[in-house]
Amino acid sequence: MLELESMHVPFRMILTGQHQETMGLLIRQFGIKTAPVIIYDGKEVAGVGQMIFWFFICFFKIFIRSRDVFARNAAGVGYLLIHGDTASTLLGALVGRLFGLSIVHVEAGLCSKRIFDPFPEEIIRRVVAKMSDIAFCPGSWAVANLATSRSFVVNTGRNTLVDSLAIALESIKAGEGGRIDNYAVASVHRTENIFNKKRFSVILELIEEVSRQRHVVFVLHPSTQRILEKRRLMSRLRLNPNISLVARMGYFEFIGLVSRADFVITDGGGNQEELSYLGIPTLVMRTVTERSEGIGSTAVICCFERAVVNNFIASLDKFSGKAEGTSLPSPSRMIAVELKRRVDVNG
Repeated sequence: MLELESMHVPFRMILTGQHQETMGLLIRQFGIKTAPVIIYDGKEVAGVGQMIFWFFICFFKIFIRSRDVFARNAAGVGYLLIHGDTASTLLGALVGRLFGLSIVHVEAGLCSKRIFDPFPEEIIRRVVAKMSDIAFCPGSWAVANLATSRSFVVNTGRNTLVDSLAIALESIKAGEGGRIDNYAVASVHRTENIFNKKRFSVILELIEEVSRQRHVVFVLHPSTQRILEKRRLMSRLRLNPNISLVARMGYFEFIGLVSRADFVITDGGGNQEELSYLGIPTLVMRTVTERSEGIGSTAVICCFERAVVNNFIASLDKFSGKAEGTSLPSPSRMIAVELKRRVDVNG
């Protein structure tokens, strides 16, 4: 969006309620000037039932406000950009198709090769891939995954996340001091982890075990916090002197936190990628990942096995300081240039 603004390409930013608590801060920190179109401003979704309700509410509101939501040029051509593998991604693809827009998928082509793992993200990616007209892929591996796709495929080399990270790091460099040692960060929020009672219990036990060796800053997403409270597990964590519970924070603050950590425990694919650029050892709380960044260099997939966790902590030096860097050509600019070219061609 920053690149589009710099090129004076008009667009509409559509907010569907994801990261509701921190979205305003995110927009201010990145300095995005385009005012958002807000589709959903209710309480942030923190459960499967709520997500179903949210999906239909958003679909209905978009349908009745389509002229306010979607923009087209004088030739009647319009593009709808969707990103990643969230429920908002699927929502965007469906309504875009309904209203005859060209679907542009950013971060396309990532794939775990297992249809139900992660769930529902892998299914969403496969469905969206079928509906996309333009696919911006963050590397040759992602491009290869779309070999049979009907989409116009563009290899951006890396994910746009690397541009966001570079901006955040500049802000941190200007406003914060040096590295604080001897703590780890934990962030767990994926559907297949927190809504699986047995698996989530194992994850908490592993985090508690880690806390015997390092102080753990546990960043709580709203959905994670709700599950902890519902299952009466919050007090157990609060009573642990080596675990600090903190609310989900803004992007810049989170990058500042993880960039100074000894290592990070996460189930987020985006975190895995960010941390590979930073060279921070990463323990991925999953059995499979759709991303290749960091695996074998900065990151290890733990498969929820205690031995893997202990070996990882015992050999942190093997995973430290292997940053992939952020200085290569900007994928965000590549995307903006391509979109501007298409808009100009179509009048």
